[in-house]
Parts: sequence; structure tokens; C-alpha cells
Amino acid sequence: MRLTFAHVFVFFLSLRLPGVLSTHLVGGGTTDYAIEMVQAAKNKMPYTCFLAPQTELPMIYIDDVIMAIQKLMETDFSLRQEAHSYNIMGFCLTPRNLEVQLKKLGFPLVVNYIADYRQQIAESWPRTTDDQLAKKDWGWSPKFDLKKSVKRMLS
Repeated sequence: MRLTFAHVFVFFLSLRLPGVLSTHLVGGGTTDYAIEMVQAAKNKMPYTCFLAPQTELPMIYIDDVIMAIQKLMETDFSLRQEAHSYNIMGFCLTPRNLEVQLKKLGFPLVVNYIADYRQQIAESWPRTTDDQLAKKDWGWSPKFDLKKSVKRMLS
């Protein structure tokens, strides 16, 4: 018996996401402080943040993630020969910046900062991600900045 192998070309694309913000708390993640802080502000409760105030991490609002997936799926890659993974990015966020934004929107939030084990995890992550290839190859551009994201999370 003779075995023959045909050349099979498998093309794939993927997205690498930063911390995703939404109106729903998933629980336990290093970027969940943002959703928890917004919920505390809405409920007029003090908040204890598990990250240091200046810990900067890349974030994106969930509507931008959905838009990016749709845009990527609709893009014609028929002439492309190699697979690729794309970074996408919304904005950089620190707990202190989020606290300030919530106060600007009229929420008298009290935040205590007591870093826990997630601080060390956050410090091992990049402060931003380079999404220039996604912008060049398929026109990626986020619609939600910090202010728009927080307003949506509050509604």
C-alpha cells in the first residue's frame, strides 16, 4: 500500500485582545477592577482596588471587540499567503485614571488601593499593544475611548 500526502493549505487569522470592558462582571481577572470600580460608583459604594493606582494596562470596550471580529471576517484575504495574528487595542488605563474619569462624571467615589497577587500579574503584562498591522491590513480603528467606554458601562 502506498501513502500519498497532498499539500494542504490552512489559512487562519486570529485576534489578540487586551483587557475587555463591558457592563457585566466576569470575575477574578486582573482587569476586572475596572468593571468593579464602575459598579461601585453606580451603587455609591467605596471600592478597594487590588491594583496600585498607576498600574497601566491596555483595554478595549466589548463593542469594539465585536466590531473588530466582524471587520476581520468581512475582509478579503484571498491573496494573502500566510496566516496572521492581529493585535487590537482600545486605550491604556490605570485605576487612578478610571477613578478620575468617574469623579468627572459626578460620582463621588472613594477608592482604597490595596494591591494583591494580581499586581504582580499585571506588572508582567505589556502596557500597550501594537495594533498598527491591523490598522494597515484591514482598517482597524476603535470607536470607544475611556470616556465613551465608562459612559456606556454606567448606562
